[in-house]
Amino acid sequence: MAYIPQRRRWLLVLLTCCIISVLYVSHDLYFSRGYWAKSPELISLDPLDTHVPSQSNHTNTNTNSTNTTTISTPHSQRTLIVSAMFPLEKSKHPSSDYVIWLHNFFLITTPIYIFLPTSLASLLPSSLPPHMTVNSTYDSVFDLPIMHGMKVAYQENWELDREKGRHGPELYAIWNSKAWLLDEGAKNANGGQWDSIFWVDAGSFRTEHSYRAWPAAERIEEIWRRWKGLGEERVFFPIFDTPKSKNREWREEDGPVDEDISIASFFGGSPSAIRWYASAFYAYHAHYLSLPTPLFIGKDQSIINSLFLLFPTRFISVFHNDPHSSARIPPSSILSHRYWRDVWKSTFSAFSPSRALGKCSDEWYYYQYFFAGEEERKEMGDRWLGDTDGWDRWPLGKGGERREEDRCRLTGTVAMEEVLRREDVFGADWRAPEHSLDLGSK
Repeated sequence: MAYIPQRRRWLLVLLTCCIISVLYVSHDLYFSRGYWAKSPELISLDPLDTHVPSQSNHTNTNTNSTNTTTISTPHSQRTLIVSAMFPLEKSKHPSSDYVIWLHNFFLITTPIYIFLPTSLASLLPSSLPPHMTVNSTYDSVFDLPIMHGMKVAYQENWELDREKGRHGPELYAIWNSKAWLLDEGAKNANGGQWDSIFWVDAGSFRTEHSYRAWPAAERIEEIWRRWKGLGEERVFFPIFDTPKSKNREWREEDGPVDEDISIASFFGGSPSAIRWYASAFYAYHAHYLSLPTPLFIGKDQSIINSLFLLFPTRFISVFHNDPHSSARIPPSSILSHRYWRDVWKSTFSAFSPSRALGKCSDEWYYYQYFFAGEEERKEMGDRWLGDTDGWDRWPLGKGGERREEDRCRLTGTVAMEEVLRREDVFGADWRAPEHSLDLGSK
């Protein structure tokens, strides 16, 4: 047997320990806890995950639409949630998952207007909640007026998709219909008399929760208060990350920004703000698709990212992993699990939990907690205190401790233009690029 010097033996032992630790934590995070499915692209693979629209057939006693049935009743709030679900030829989830997710979604007592064809009616509860309106006019996502004639165009555009093995024309239509569906649903429900309207992917409520009057009226007021009376109305979009520094020189003609920045499973604002957003989204969707050399427009998030750069004063956000948040607890030392979470997140997997704001469950859906009322946030924080994963249990932690410092914390609202002008993003001297399309002023 060959002699191995003592120094090399120690190096081999250290290397072996590192490999074992990586395998242990990665197995716990990505298989035992299922974080491998938390990618925004994977989350959006199914109609439930992206909740595409289906319009005219709604259940509302005050409409004359052909396929409409009214299930909604008067509600004191002037906040509306709009969602949708359309069938896909291939789904990575069984219908039993959808039943559970819809059950969780319908626990919310805020008025809900959902586009859902009759072919998926079996996914609805046998007794529909009184605050819900179902529109079953459209059997397919390509039946939507906004998607007329798009099937062939999306099929051709599919060739430009760097992830064509996981995406397809039907999914593009689902993603890109959300803005139209939110605007259309708000017009159809309650005569369009709403103060705030929000798009919510019904499949985003994957676990039991305490949210009822959500989004909470007081949180909506707090989040938008700073920008009231300042002219342009702001649209809210959560963000997962900031743009890469190379995008400092991005221009309109460069096309959609294909990075993990915006989170499109939830967005909203006033009806007029959403009308502006829809006009901007579809103007650039059509523009980029009509170029002599078409650009890939299948992912709504990429178009949304480009709108952030073109019209930063139009958007506000919440950024869970914001390094500048006063609610963030930085790692105390190299021995802190938060330090190693940051290393893992930045080096190996962007979608692993950082615990930047404490134990907040799935950080991709932090906006649910962010828009909840105080009591509901406390209840959810209590639930999550017992959460554990590989970083808690190894090598020094026992896991299962319920430490108050780990309670999920509320961070602040950020303005998109301020985020982009940070020194660690584009810099204070950055200015939004010029835009050539006329979108109006509202």
